[in-house]
Amino acid sequence: AFGNSLGDVTSGTTFSIESGAGGSWSANDYTSEVAGTWTVTGEYGGKTDTAILTVIIGEPGILVLEPATAINEINTNHELIATVTDLYGNPVPGVTVTWTIEDGPGSFVSTETTTDSNGQAMAVITSDAGGTTTVKASVSETVFDTATKTWSEEPLQYFTVDFLGEITSAPMSDDGSIMEPLAAPNPDRTHWFEMEQGTRVLDDEGNIVTLIEIRITDDPPLESNDMIVGATYIINPPNVTFSKPVRFTLGYGVDELPEDVSSVIMSSYETAIGWTDLEAESNVVAGVGELSTSIEESGIFAILAEVTPQETPATFALDTLRLNPSAIKFWDFLTFAIRVGEDASVIVFVTNYGGEAGTYIATLTQNGNVIATQEVTLPPGQRRVITFDISGFEPGDYVIRIGDWYAVFSSTFWINWWLIAGLAAALIVIVWAAWYYGYHKRKHKIS
Repeated sequence: AFGNSLGDVTSGTTFSIESGAGGSWSANDYTSEVAGTWTVTGEYGGKTDTAILTVIIGEPGILVLEPATAINEINTNHELIATVTDLYGNPVPGVTVTWTIEDGPGSFVSTETTTDSNGQAMAVITSDAGGTTTVKASVSETVFDTATKTWSEEPLQYFTVDFLGEITSAPMSDDGSIMEPLAAPNPDRTHWFEMEQGTRVLDDEGNIVTLIEIRITDDPPLESNDMIVGATYIINPPNVTFSKPVRFTLGYGVDELPEDVSSVIMSSYETAIGWTDLEAESNVVAGVGELSTSIEESGIFAILAEVTPQETPATFALDTLRLNPSAIKFWDFLTFAIRVGEDASVIVFVTNYGGEAGTYIATLTQNGNVIATQEVTLPPGQRRVITFDISGFEPGDYVIRIGDWYAVFSSTFWINWWLIAGLAAALIVIVWAAWYYGYHKRKHKIS
């Protein structure tokens, strides 16, 4: 608190790094894994501080040449892609790739000799003769890979995957089985549709399917705590089955994930049952994640992020204010007067729309002046009635308000003057009649 040095507290400090950085800690020694700029946090005795760590890409350690095998007709072009990474899977750009034909017929149509930002370089090969060609891509004597290419002199029929416009084909036998593994990416190679050699695709009537189309579709309904990461994909035609499991991979950027995400899963959707979570392999490298699952039929698929719901504080709303003024009659048989609104009952409903319990204070005002308050405690989602009984209103007009709800009423005292005048007139007539009768009766006796 006074800036006094505590000395070297490294041994008692707990260190951590952003989750996407990977790697491992041994005390205060960190072995990096994912290239990038990361925030390191140190915590000691409840105090924390941060530092920035920049992890650079390592030397080329792995080269993968794809596809590893393929079959093409002679005089057609075949594309090969070499991907160079360091030992931790970080793509290495700017590396020189050497392409050679080690054995068999064919020649290169074109080659890219330097890897791009994704650590990839491409070559195109062709041949005018049948046979098997072995191609080698290398960056050093120890970092290389090979692939084999079979050239057919007979026309081939093909199975095709159209993934958002990116076309990938594999030769197909007469029974519909693909003759080589097929790895079909989307245009930016973040998603993959991969089939084993020998896989057949059939529709619901048993017919051979030669074309799969993968498109973005509208998002189906979701649970309240779920959100779709990226887009929703539909594999067409509908109701087709695969004779062998197909590996379907969807990629995403870690920065696409919402805050407070508790899980990231791949799911499939059916109208009758909704979303179904799928078993999937997860991988995150350099801020890019992917989920891979095995599917046996076409359908609708997406990556779902489950978000931990945040409890909202108590939030109150009023509704349905009612005011019931009193009414008193003086002598029900012949009503001389009516007193309305000397007393009144005020009713209003309050609802807690928040995620936590809370207390609401209802304030009742009369013509802007506070005349009563009442507290009510409500659990989340509950509704309750609040009642005020008020009295002593002199004749006049009043505005009663609770929150934004109000009612206007008049307190009155009504006198039935016509009835009083009638009774008074009747009394005069009775008195006069009695006098008149008595007077004439006495006069008659005298005479």
